[in-house]
Amino acid sequence: MINHCPICGHQGLFEKFNNRVAAKCPGCLSLERHRLLWLYLENRTDLLSSGGSLLDIAPKKIFQARINQDYPECRYLSIDIRPGRAMLGADVMDLPLPSEAFDAAIAYHVLEHVANDLRAMAEIRRVLRPDGWGILQSPIDKRLAATEEMTHLSAAARLQRCGQADHLRRYGLDYAEVLESAGFVVEPDRYVETFTAPDLQRYGLISDEIIFLVRPGR
Repeated sequence: MINHCPICGHQGLFEKFNNRVAAKCPGCLSLERHRLLWLYLENRTDLLSSGGSLLDIAPKKIFQARINQDYPECRYLSIDIRPGRAMLGADVMDLPLPSEAFDAAIAYHVLEHVANDLRAMAEIRRVLRPDGWGILQSPIDKRLAATEEMTHLSAAARLQRCGQADHLRRYGLDYAEVLESAGFVVEPDRYVETFTAPDLQRYGLISDEIIFLVRPGR
């Protein structure tokens, strides 16, 4: 089957990535999770077209380009601690942004890299409007019942333990509970289950990925 990237429009076969067949789009380098997120934003929400405000933390380059080009009505701000990667250089643990300023926030595979993830979650919660929402996605090791902190380990030890030296923790099956401990109401969304088997193959999606939708708790 010919693959189709809903983000950049590439038509053709996706590439293998980390032993996953048809995982990476050669056009924009998006992976399964990025394509699912884009489809979710376009089809499950009206954020991009309604003039809502979106904070994108450590953004994917193609997301910035598509939103700024095709959804100018969206009040979009991207941040990254790495210079030149986003519209604003900022640390998610200390956001230089006013409270209750955004309708939505996205942190996709970010929190496992942050020294203090609960502090980062608290900052994201702070800048969300009371009726706002966020998508806080992180890799989850389904073999772990509870999250394993690795901030005390060396980079070499982290590389050996989970395959990435810059991962400071491995989230387990308690990930939703970790988000709740930061004051969020967690609404796991199995949006991917709305796709047919041919569409899963066409877009190159993972069939059991859960989107972790969060809202500020009262």
